[in-house]
Amino acid sequence: MKRKVGQLLREYHLKDVTSGSLISALNQQGFTVLFFNRLHNDEDLSSLIHALRLRTYIASSKGFTYADADRRLVFIHEELSEKEKAMVPAHEQGHIFCDHTEKQPILGEDVRQENEANEFAHHLLHPSIWQRIQMWVRRHKALAAVLASLCALLIVGSIVLACILHENQFEGEYYLTATGTHYHTADCGFVKDKPNTRRMTKEEYASGLFEPCTRCLAEE
Repeated sequence: MKRKVGQLLREYHLKDVTSGSLISALNQQGFTVLFFNRLHNDEDLSSLIHALRLRTYIASSKGFTYADADRRLVFIHEELSEKEKAMVPAHEQGHIFCDHTEKQPILGEDVRQENEANEFAHHLLHPSIWQRIQMWVRRHKALAAVLASLCALLIVGSIVLACILHENQFEGEYYLTATGTHYHTADCGFVKDKPNTRRMTKEEYASGLFEPCTRCLAEE
């Protein structure tokens, strides 16, 4: 169910999870969202409710989905609490993303389907930290791009600085053997392709404990 929620967030580029964004996603999916009232509706909506025999659902439901070969409709009660305004379209999105619309025209009667839609709505209204980050990036694309650039510069700068510091701890390209008292160039026969050799540090060079090799550093 979490994967289905992630699919919805990605496919419809949701920047937040609100009643408005969820209704917009429903519209993009080809559903017409209709707001009804249990006491009075305009003539066109009343005629539609009568023609589709939905009076029972109108009288008892806060929202439901109707889908057949000709119509894709989501009915939402127009007088909902602030919490319900997001919960109802999230629940109907659960029915749609769980493919319940392929089984019957009117959704809201099957207990298993209702449980699946409730689980979907729960995860949709309480997105993971990673999903929240993705939505934040969609809301603040310019700022996210600047932050990404700064992070990239910081990483590159850190790598360069680490390389400089690493390089600065050595004295030239001189090498020592494990037990020798002379330092050599990298191509010197005393160290080339030999095990247990290491690069000479500045501290070792300044200590005076090591002398230049008489073969590769004769001039020194």
